[in-house]
Amino acid sequence: MITLPNECLSEIFNNFGNNNSNKYRFLFSCLLVNRQWCRNVIPVLWSRSLSHIGDRRLMRIYLLSLNAEEKAPLIPLNISLPDGPKPLFEYSSYTISIQYNCLEKGIINWLSCDDHGPRNFTEYEKKYEESKNEIQTITYSLVKMLLRTSEKIKECFFNVFKIDITNSEIEFNTLKKYEH
Repeated sequence: MITLPNECLSEIFNNFGNNNSNKYRFLFSCLLVNRQWCRNVIPVLWSRSLSHIGDRRLMRIYLLSLNAEEKAPLIPLNISLPDGPKPLFEYSSYTISIQYNCLEKGIINWLSCDDHGPRNFTEYEKKYEESKNEIQTITYSLVKMLLRTSEKIKECFFNVFKIDITNSEIEFNTLKKYEH
């Protein structure tokens, strides 16, 4: 059987990688074809995963990727992190965009006891005020992990403003070393 080179598969899968949920379903089914397809689909699916971080399962995977230094600020807050083996892929390395508000929403959903999280803006606002310190600390740890693991990040959205890393005069390595 003749197989396509990885470069061709990657290009094909990237064309399906926009935010249309039907195209994402198609990509998920491609994961199961064989190992080569799986290795080429994972980067496409996880490149913009933070825009779908409201899914608690995605947040769990990101939290499993935190190293000891990134977990340290969470210990005094008694935040119970998920247990489990380290994920098969380093999913965070494929991230190309950090969206602070999406991270916060995902954390709120993850912290909620309800499987569906807050259902409207008022519930989000209430949950945020109740757990503001925890949410900000987890967000800080996740952003730190994303900056450490992903060299493909092109842009960061922090609430009101956007930082375009690709056209910035700030060297990316300098941004990675920045500590709050």
